[in-house]
Amino acid sequence: MELAKSNFPIALTFDIDWAPDFAIRKIVSILEEHNVPGTLFLTHPSIFVESLKDHPLIEFGIHPNFLPRSSHGQSLDEVFDYVLNLCPNTKAIRTHGLFQNSHLYFHILKNYPQIQYDFSLYIPDNPYLTPFTFENEANNSLIRIPYQWEDDLFLLSQANSNKNKPILFDHGSYQIFDFHPIHVYLNSHSLSQYENLKVKIQSSLSCIEEFEAQSYVSERYGVCSQLQTLMTNTTMDRFVFATQIPYLLSHSMDL
Repeated sequence: MELAKSNFPIALTFDIDWAPDFAIRKIVSILEEHNVPGTLFLTHPSIFVESLKDHPLIEFGIHPNFLPRSSHGQSLDEVFDYVLNLCPNTKAIRTHGLFQNSHLYFHILKNYPQIQYDFSLYIPDNPYLTPFTFENEANNSLIRIPYQWEDDLFLLSQANSNKNKPILFDHGSYQIFDFHPIHVYLNSHSLSQYENLKVKIQSSLSCIEEFEAQSYVSERYGVCSQLQTLMTNTTMDRFVFATQIPYLLSHSMDL
């Protein structure tokens, strides 16, 4: 039986992006409050994240930074060694800055076959997307699953329009959201909140104390408001882990 076009599966993903533990703790508490699963793409060691390894509502992916001057390393293998050390058994990847090219994907297929799902393709405002397969000559494959919404890009694109409008499609095949813990914590209604915080701390984001960020938290309708509204107004059974999307779509057409 085909999934109802108005009852499509929804996945919440979170690019950790060197967020401090108090911001990561915020998103986990929201997931727990609503009993909804989430996928965390990791960037750095964290005592709190380590404690989540067996959490039933959490799955992990890697968020490697292949850009110049990356703290993860200078070569592809250095970067992979760093992030896979954070979660060696992960099956999912979303690259930092959405870095991607065919060389990278062929390298993954040859050297890191445990990575089966890629979420590095952003295609906004498209409710009817379909995951697709990237293969090499040895028939090794990686499933690429585009996603449609990201908090910071939404703030940029909606800079002069209505940020209060619903972010959930009325119909579609699936929808994947990408949030950042720091924007959820700050309830960002503008990227200037985060930029001003970075200017103030002048140090690694992951090391800041919560009191340093509290004065930058917005009381307006922001990213945290959007996340809470999405979860409150949607039935819990529609939320799935991001890596479940291809299976659900393929099996919805079997009968």
